[in-house]
Amino acid sequence: ANPANILAGASRNLGVTAATAGSLASTLTLALTSNARGIADLTNEALTSKTVAVTGTAYDYARATLANTSLALGNVRTGDQASVGVTNTVTTSASFQDSLDVVASSANGKLTVTSPANVLAGNTGNVGLTAFAAGSLDATVALALTSNANNVGSLTNLGLTAQSIAVTGAAYDYAVSAVTNTTLAFGNVRTASTPAAQTLTFGNTTVSNAAYQDALLVATSANNSKLTATGATITAGTTANLTVAAATATAGSLADTLAVTQTSKAAAAGLVDKTLTGLNVAVTGAVYDLANATVVSSLTLGNVRTNTTSTVNVANTVITSATYQDSLDVAATTSNGKLTLSTLGNLIAGADANLVVTAATAGSLASTLTLALT
Repeated sequence: ANPANILAGASRNLGVTAATAGSLASTLTLALTSNARGIADLTNEALTSKTVAVTGTAYDYARATLANTSLALGNVRTGDQASVGVTNTVTTSASFQDSLDVVASSANGKLTVTSPANVLAGNTGNVGLTAFAAGSLDATVALALTSNANNVGSLTNLGLTAQSIAVTGAAYDYAVSAVTNTTLAFGNVRTASTPAAQTLTFGNTTVSNAAYQDALLVATSANNSKLTATGATITAGTTANLTVAAATATAGSLADTLAVTQTSKAAAAGLVDKTLTGLNVAVTGAVYDLANATVVSSLTLGNVRTNTTSTVNVANTVITSATYQDSLDVAATTSNGKLTLSTLGNLIAGADANLVVTAATAGSLASTLTLALT
């Protein structure tokens, strides 16, 4: 601004304002006039002009512009990340503008924040947001903003008006499986018996907050037709059993290897299930039939000479499988002392043998043969 009329002996300042950022190098030309101040017979007279050499540079303060002042995360997984851009918007020239320092903070411990490095004019830095732990992520992320003069000349930093980001959402943990054992033993049981169902206890261990954790689904199917498996859905912080029942209508092996699948079932909208590592469960046991004796119900000797022999066939007839059937012990006795009987050995399933009956002495051979079977 030009000074007003300067009286003799007085002085005034010529005001110079750095209107926009950039180099201020310039020459100011001062047009000077001797002002007669209206005194009679005197006139104003132009004086020799003067010049003033101006040096210096003008810088704009940093100017923060947020990409968003709110961020709806929705339902996310712990560890998921998001960001909001903070731009140091150019006012005049990026070369003549402070950089921007951003310090982000949040009072919600379930949400961790990171601040961008020094943001140059015209550039964008990101405020990083990470779902650190399960639970509500609702928070106000405060941004402390500073215009950083970067030690240029005599310029100083300036704190800018703080801004904030309103964050909403929730973070969920996956299910965490814990199992007590991986073998199931039915032992050896009889056909038509009712053996106790075998159980595998699974837990869904709480990571941080059961209300914000998936349920655990365990399931399997048996390869052995004698087995039936029932899975379970386990909420966080609880346990449940995977149950295996055995059918004993027929003899056979109960052995099997159950491939158990484990799935983390999404606890909220927007999330997806996750297949967890499965496991194999060894099932042991067998169903056995009793020995099955087949014997003729009568023996006709007729009239014979002493020492004549005849036979009664005794068989351990297979019901289902010889491998899964008891052997047969036979102990024979007679009610007639004139007969002698041979001794039968142990008969495995599917085998047979003859009981030899001998007319040892003369007389009536009428008798009842009793076969004690074990």
